[in-house]
Amino acid sequence: APLPAADTLPPAPGLGRRFFARFLDESLMLCLLLTLLALLGQNPALANGTLLGILVQIALLTLEPLLIHFLGSTPGKALLGMRLAWPDGSRLSYSEAFTRHFRMLWHALGLGIPIVSLVQAIRCILRAYRGESQPWDEEVAYTVKPFYSWRAVLWLLAGAAALAVGETANSASQLPPNR
Repeated sequence: APLPAADTLPPAPGLGRRFFARFLDESLMLCLLLTLLALLGQNPALANGTLLGILVQIALLTLEPLLIHFLGSTPGKALLGMRLAWPDGSRLSYSEAFTRHFRMLWHALGLGIPIVSLVQAIRCILRAYRGESQPWDEEVAYTVKPFYSWRAVLWLLAGAAALAVGETANSASQLPPNR
């Protein structure tokens, strides 16, 4: 049931903060996948970028709902001071978080379908510009901590660490076998 007019949910954080949280989450997942490929003896540099992108989204579709259910946040959201819950403070169930994530994949990213993703991204930006909530965030309450410059520094460090780990795994996988 919708909330009474007097009891409105606090606004979700702006698209910038959410974009950078998503970017970090996807980068960390890509780093994990590249490292896994390298450990399996494959050369990540030869991997199909489109296939890797799809695998990242599939992995996040599985992992992000678990993190939202148990912790209320993902690494990117936590680092940028965001947490998700129902308005009464209870955590989202796995299925609710999964549904939310899948709706985000469609309404924000267009499931990665070329022209559809561009149209959906523009619609997402326009909704944010008009101050409307995003379809995947209806009735979900965000707890948003103030944004201090140290959060940006931590975000940069986390991104640099993910890049360093991914590049190390990639470089190690290209070394000739040690005999």
